[in-house]
Amino acid sequence: MPEKRKVLVVGGGFSGLFAAAELAAHFEVTVVDAKEYFEYTPGILRAYVHPEQHHSLTFTYASVLERKMGCKFIFGEVKSINGQDKYALVKPMFSCTTREVPFDYCIIASGCNFGVMHKWGASLWFPTIHEDAREESDWKHLDERFLSGRRLHIAEEHEKLKELNERSGSVLVVGGGFIGVEWVTELQHYFPNLKLHIVDSGPKCLGPLPERAADYCETYMRERGIKISYGRYKDDPAFYKQIGIDEKPDSTFVCIGVKASNYFMPPSTLTSYNPDAPDKKETDPKICGPCGGGWIRVNKKLQVLQMCEDHQLSLFGGGCIFAVGDCNLCPDLPPIPKISYPAEEQASHACWRRHLRDLSRPERCVSRDGRQ
Repeated sequence: MPEKRKVLVVGGGFSGLFAAAELAAHFEVTVVDAKEYFEYTPGILRAYVHPEQHHSLTFTYASVLERKMGCKFIFGEVKSINGQDKYALVKPMFSCTTREVPFDYCIIASGCNFGVMHKWGASLWFPTIHEDAREESDWKHLDERFLSGRRLHIAEEHEKLKELNERSGSVLVVGGGFIGVEWVTELQHYFPNLKLHIVDSGPKCLGPLPERAADYCETYMRERGIKISYGRYKDDPAFYKQIGIDEKPDSTFVCIGVKASNYFMPPSTLTSYNPDAPDKKETDPKICGPCGGGWIRVNKKLQVLQMCEDHQLSLFGGGCIFAVGDCNLCPDLPPIPKISYPAEEQASHACWRRHLRDLSRPERCVSRDGRQ
């Protein structure tokens, strides 16, 4: 029986798990994630106001990937990807050194972060798991790479909210999108004594929704005493006075934007790379993409591209490396929301490209330029 080809999946979120499930029957699949557990991100807001809910949002990777799906799981952080020799440098959780993990094909599903105003993208909505990011974390005493550390963080934030509620504290939510509106209404429901205010830079909350739906949500918030203001957020007394707040709120939650976290990728594969710039960084937002760039550049087949010194694009790893979901940006396609549904769809396409479909057949080979 021929040896199975090796597929490395970087990241165990929605798209990473989808890819692992699709390929596990025919290929030797290894999933690497810097945390030991899966967390259902769309439900995380409820966990902060009702911590017991977190148990239904999580499971440990080993219990599912290894014991049920037949994949290998490495609890560790990918430090770099070598496209030419086809291996990843991975630092396992309980090791001081890195080791090479070889692959025939790689699917990068590293996701993104949500703290657009933080250097590393740190926020409450996703655990801080990268080694370098933890050095500058606002909660260094908690190791969210472990499920126990994540739950301790949620419990701590919940206690802060309880204390604020007891003294009728003030809370400002920055961002009137899906996350901001859901968060401020969760706070109002579970902590009714809070003085709540939400601010958005647009003309109304929930701009992508149909007008009637957005109006319904705004009416719902106003009827429950949530104050709504429109204007660009600034952390200064003049701004607070402008939106009708007498002094700086007791707590501020930022619910806007996304931030790339592809620190392990070669700079030439990222949308923020410009070989002509003195610092090699692209500044044009139309090229580098949302929130400062740093997204993995892909073609319509979701193969990772690298930019040469002459600005020509070539396949990174000969077309055997794919990037799916929130981590990527395809210049040839309209903007794609960084949410779970399109992420899984992209994983499906990557798995069943002709490059991957027949991997179990030893007579089929893929050349460095991606041709079979």
